[in-house]
Amino acid sequence: MKQNEFISVADLMSGLMMVFLFIAVVFMENTEKSKNDLVKVAEEAKNQASYAEQNRLKAENHRLIADKNRLEAEKNRIIAEQSRKRMAEIAKLAEKSRKQLNDDLHLAFDQNLRRQWGAEILPNNTIRFIASDFQFELGNSQLPIKFQNSLKIFFPKYINIIYQYRNEVEAIRIEGHTSSEWKTSLDITESYRQNMKLSQSRALETLMFCYSLINDRERQFVNQQDTKKLAWLREKLHASGLAFSHPIFKQKNCKQRCVEDAVKSKRVEFKIVTKAEQKLYKILELQKRGINDV
Repeated sequence: MKQNEFISVADLMSGLMMVFLFIAVVFMENTEKSKNDLVKVAEEAKNQASYAEQNRLKAENHRLIADKNRLEAEKNRIIAEQSRKRMAEIAKLAEKSRKQLNDDLHLAFDQNLRRQWGAEILPNNTIRFIASDFQFELGNSQLPIKFQNSLKIFFPKYINIIYQYRNEVEAIRIEGHTSSEWKTSLDITESYRQNMKLSQSRALETLMFCYSLINDRERQFVNQQDTKKLAWLREKLHASGLAFSHPIFKQKNCKQRCVEDAVKSKRVEFKIVTKAEQKLYKILELQKRGINDV
């Protein structure tokens, strides 16, 4: 009886051990599962934090780019405003100087302009010789005698006036112009080529004659001022042939269906290029490159 009881207790203990073992296995399994769940949660939290940091960095980068663009736009606005003010100042000074020079030219030459020389002073201070008596012979670049006699009076006085504005003068251009016609029947391309050569030759002949007038006069003096004037003239005086690229029309302010005035188109012009034009061009170029240094 006692042996049977002992066996029953042993069986009961074995059963209890199996139950506890099963409970332990289940607990360990649940613990491992919870651990894995915690790892997954931690990884997801880490990934979410990383994603959030990436988004924050992207947003910060976008903000920095926006700030940079805003600062660049503000810089460009300031440069444009400063350029506009500078151009306005230069234009104002240039206009004042242009008007003063125009008055000086009219004061010096009005008596001879129309009646004796058949010339005119344009608002931009270009002096245009268009009288038929001063025109070159057809296809010829030799200066007419009457034109030479007028230049002897005109050019030395002209240079003395322009020299007073020497700090504002970039160049003095003697321009030769022709009509679109040619002495023989040619197509427009050949006519342009021949007239370009002719206008260049006439402009150069005029320049050399004018330069000889000043040079001969300067030889009569030995002072430094006259030597400087001649050196300045050599630097500034240019000859340019333009063929019939700038014709004169019979209609004023003509925009379309213009009729060329062949007589007036054959002319010589003395044109002044001012430094104001170069300064304005430089400001515009620097503005394009975003450089605020003129």
